[in-house]
Amino acid sequence: MTTVAGIISLLLMIIIPLAFMAGIIILQIYLSKRESKWPGLILPTISFTLSLLPVLAFLLFGIARATTIGTPQDFILAERNAIQRVEAYRLEEYRRITGNEPSMPVATPFPVATAYHLHDQGAITHSSSISIVATFFTLLYSILPTAVLLIIYAVCRSKRRTQLALNRMSLQDL
Repeated sequence: MTTVAGIISLLLMIIIPLAFMAGIIILQIYLSKRESKWPGLILPTISFTLSLLPVLAFLLFGIARATTIGTPQDFILAERNAIQRVEAYRLEEYRRITGNEPSMPVATPFPVATAYHLHDQGAITHSSSISIVATFFTLLYSILPTAVLLIIYAVCRSKRRTQLALNRMSLQDL
């Protein structure tokens, strides 16, 4: 029974977004074929506006973090503190569950959630050049739906212009 429910939920996760995208494309085609050119530009404008939101959030997050820069010693201290906090938590949990002291020291195999502790202490883990490149690729990726809608608009409008030109020529021939 669970596999059937899993298959149905997977199909719904695929079908619903595809139906939504198909509906947007059909609506864009319909609006682009209208007599006025402005209705065809509504969806690309909305899409472009929505595509700026992740970029603005990325930039604002980067700007907020850029105001507090840490030294390499801050990184080391923050990571060491994070590891000590995790190890203390694991030791307490072991004592709570078993009621005994561990025979071996409780050690974490890797630093857990150190990025959050580094951020709490105001340290930055990336340079500004990397954030500029990341912002550019975020913008590029988020503008793709706008580009698709504008291509649909351009194709529909060029077909409409061609049809109007043919109609004018046929009227002149009469």
